[in-house]
Amino acid sequence: MFDWREHKKIIDKFILPQKKKIIYLIIVILLGIIASMAIPYVFGNIIDLIVIKDLQLVLKFIIISLFLNIFQNLSSVLEEWIGNILSIDCSNTIKEAMFSKILDTRYEFLNSYGEGELVSRIENTGDKIVSFYIDLFSSIVMIMFSIIISAYIMIMISLKLFIIAIILLPLTYGINYIFKNTIISKQRDYITKLDAYSDYLIDTISNLTGIKLNNLEKIFKGNYKKKLQDLKNVSISNMKINITVTSLHDLITIILSSLILFISAKLIILGNLSLGNIVAFSSYMEKLHSSIKKIGDLNLSFNEVIVDLERYKKIMDYDSENKVDGKKLSKVTSLKFKNVSFKYDNKYILKNFSFEISKPGLYGIVGENGSGKTTIFNLISKFYTNYEGEILINGNEISDYKDEDLRNEVLFLESKPFILRDNLTSNITLLEKNKVDELYLEKIIQFLELERIEKYSTKNLKDTLSKGEQEKIQLARLLISKKSLILLDEVLSGLDKEMKEKVISKIKERSKNNILIIISHEYEIQRICDEVFLMPDKNT
Repeated sequence: MFDWREHKKIIDKFILPQKKKIIYLIIVILLGIIASMAIPYVFGNIIDLIVIKDLQLVLKFIIISLFLNIFQNLSSVLEEWIGNILSIDCSNTIKEAMFSKILDTRYEFLNSYGEGELVSRIENTGDKIVSFYIDLFSSIVMIMFSIIISAYIMIMISLKLFIIAIILLPLTYGINYIFKNTIISKQRDYITKLDAYSDYLIDTISNLTGIKLNNLEKIFKGNYKKKLQDLKNVSISNMKINITVTSLHDLITIILSSLILFISAKLIILGNLSLGNIVAFSSYMEKLHSSIKKIGDLNLSFNEVIVDLERYKKIMDYDSENKVDGKKLSKVTSLKFKNVSFKYDNKYILKNFSFEISKPGLYGIVGENGSGKTTIFNLISKFYTNYEGEILINGNEISDYKDEDLRNEVLFLESKPFILRDNLTSNITLLEKNKVDELYLEKIIQFLELERIEKYSTKNLKDTLSKGEQEKIQLARLLISKKSLILLDEVLSGLDKEMKEKVISKIKERSKNNILIIISHEYEIQRICDEVFLMPDKNT
C-alpha cells in the first residue's frame, strides 16, 4: 500500500507551490456552497408562503432565489476555470519532473521499459495523480461545509428524519471496502494493457517503411485490433466494478429516500411538519447524500490512483546518473579494460575481457555479431554500470568520474544515427550553434557534401535523410568535436567509396592527437588501425 508520507511529498512538491490558485479555488467553492445551501431554505419558504397565500412575500423570496441561483452558476463557472488552470499547471510540473528524471536515470533501468510505456507514464500518470489530489482538495472543502450545513438544517427540521438519512454513511464505506482490492487489481490490469498498447503503437509508427516493404499491413492491423480489444475488455471489466459499486450506493439512497418520504408524509398529516419543511429537508438530504457519495467516489479514485502513484514512485526513486559527485576529467589519455564481465538478463555478453590503450591512435574492435562490441562502448559511456572487473580511464575507475564530465570527453557515434527533428545546423552542433565557428561549420558541410540538406524542411529532416546522409551528419559532429575519446560504431557503411576514403583520411588525421576506437567489419578500415582488439568467440 502507498505510504501516506509519499502522498505528503507529492503534495508538497507539486500541489502546494500553487497555493494562490488553491486559495482562490477554495474561496470560490465556499461562496458557491453558501449560495447553494441557502437556495433550498428560500424555496421551502416560498412553498409555505404560497400555502398561506402571501403573494408579496412570495415575490420577494423568488427574487432572492433568482439572485442566489445566478450567483451559484457564476461561482460554478469560475470554480471550473480556476480548477482547470490549477490542474494544468500542477500536471505540467509533475510531467516535467518525470521527463527530467527519465533523462537523468540510468540507461540500464530505462532499457527495461518500452518507449510507449515511458510515454504513457509521463502523459497519463501525471494527469491522473494531479486530478486526484486537486479533486481531493476541492472535495474536502465542499464535503465538509455541505455536510455540516446540511446536517445542521436537517436536524433543525427533524432529528428523526436526519438519523434515518445518515445511515447511508457506514453503508457507503462498507461497499467501498468490500471492492477495494478488486478495484486496485483491475486498475493494474488496465495500466499493463495500456502500456502494451502504447508500445505497439509507437513501434508500428516508427517502422512504417519496413511494414510496407514486407507487406505486413494486414498482420499489423490485426494485431492493433487485438490490442484495442484487450484494452476494451479490461476497461469493461473496470466499468463493471464501478457500475456495481455506484448501483449499490444508488439503491441504498433510493430505499432511504422512500422511507423518509413515507415518514415525512406521516409527520405532515399529524401536523408536525409543513410542506415547505419537507421540500427543504429533501433538498438538504440530497446535498448530504451527494457529499457522502463524493466521499465514496474519492475512495474509488484513491484505490485507482494507487497504481499510478506506484508507477510514479518506481521511476522517481531509481538512482540518477552521477551528475554531481565524482572526479574531474579534462582529457582521456588512456583506457583499460581488466577482466571485465557484463551480463544482460543473466546471460554474459562479456566474460573476463581485457584490453589496454595508453596513447593516441586509431584502434579497431573486431568480432562476430553479438560478441559484445557495442556493449564495450555502452560501458565506456556509462550506459551500463553493473559490470564486473575494472574499467580504468587515466588510471582511475570509470565509476569515480562524473557522468557529465566523462561524456564531455567521449563522443559516441552509434550505428543507428541520432538525428533530431530539426535543421542541419542544429543536428550537427546538437543545438549548440553558438559554440561552433560558422565558417568552419560551413567548410565541414561542403566537405561532407551536405549543402542540399540545408534546404530541407525542419519538420521532415529526420524522415527524408538516407542512411549515408545520416552518417554524414554524425561524422560532421566528429569533425567539429574537441572530445579526446571517440567511439565509432559501424558509422561508415552508408558512404560511397570516394566519401569513405575522404572520411577515413580525416579520422586517421584526428587519431594523431586523440584516441579513436572503431567497430567495423570492413578490412580496409581494420588495416589502417594502429592496433586491433579481437572479441572472443561468443560460443567459447
